[in-house]
Amino acid sequence: VFADDVVIDGEKLIPAWFAKLPAPRGKKLLAIDNNVISEYFIRKQETPELKFVFEDPSLQIQCSRQVIDEALNHPGLPAVQRPNVWASLTKLQGSGKLFLSGTSQMTPAQLADYKELMRLLQQASVSMQDAAVAADAIVKKIPLLSLDQKFKNAMTAALQNPAVRTFLKNHTLPDSAALIFVS
Repeated sequence: VFADDVVIDGEKLIPAWFAKLPAPRGKKLLAIDNNVISEYFIRKQETPELKFVFEDPSLQIQCSRQVIDEALNHPGLPAVQRPNVWASLTKLQGSGKLFLSGTSQMTPAQLADYKELMRLLQQASVSMQDAAVAADAIVKKIPLLSLDQKFKNAMTAALQNPAVRTFLKNHTLPDSAALIFVS
């Protein structure tokens, strides 16, 4: 079913994490990692949680071009399938369900925080790609859905690093795995 508990709203199953998502313009915002795209569109893992993420109209998916590129260039994705996945993502973007929200959507202060946080996370042994995904979500204060336990473990360890902790605290940014990840 869902990675976490569910709330039942009539006939609709809603992940418990949905309630903690910000909704600055009416729709709830959720940042996603490339593995979420891969699982849903490439591996066809249409779990209730992933179906909710990609199909519920009250949720807007936020991700960077890097996330999409990582999913589309995954070694397990046959080149012949790439146009189909790209077309699906384009359709979601056209409907307003998917919003490309990378560094071009950051204020100058967010961009400076993003660059420094990315550097600190990499120094704390988070991969460059994962550091970029995490820093993007953290500086925008949008909870992140990732299905990659290795990434979550690396972030949990990095959050214990004194330099990372101090930076997050001094910039009033989410500073725990529970605040950064939805599940």
